[in-house]
Amino acid sequence: MFDTSGEGVLPVAQIDHVLRALGQTIPEAQLLAMKQAKLDEGESVVTFAEFVQLVADGETEAEAQHNNVVERATKFRRALSLFDPTGSGWISIVDLRKALRESLKESEIDALIKKAATTTAAPPTTADGAPAAQPPAAQQQNAGKVQYQKLAEQLFGVY
Repeated sequence: MFDTSGEGVLPVAQIDHVLRALGQTIPEAQLLAMKQAKLDEGESVVTFAEFVQLVADGETEAEAQHNNVVERATKFRRALSLFDPTGSGWISIVDLRKALRESLKESEIDALIKKAATTTAAPPTTADGAPAAQPPAAQQQNAGKVQYQKLAEQLFGVY
């Protein structure tokens, strides 16, 4: 299908299209490095064996990246849980700002807080997904706070 000449090679320029068609996700840096290496060698095609190696390396890299993201999300949740002595799952925006101040610029913190306030402060839902009635006292109790678990899920894409 992709090897239209039947020679067992793919044009370097087609590698990313073939990978996408196969549902593979290879880190852009790795893909560019492989393409550039082939071009530096004066070759405009990759062999089937080279392509298989790229896919195998990509899966390994993708797994490593996923594990790294899961680890970072876990560390993020643990760090924010230190600001939640009651274990409620909520952290004040003031404490969130303090926790992030060493790692992020003020503008990045502001954007994160804005995102967190709109995505994590949603009212609870029932089992069927309908909004659950929340007593006014609970609404008041969580004012100015975000759910750090949901924030981590959104930031890292790990649920």
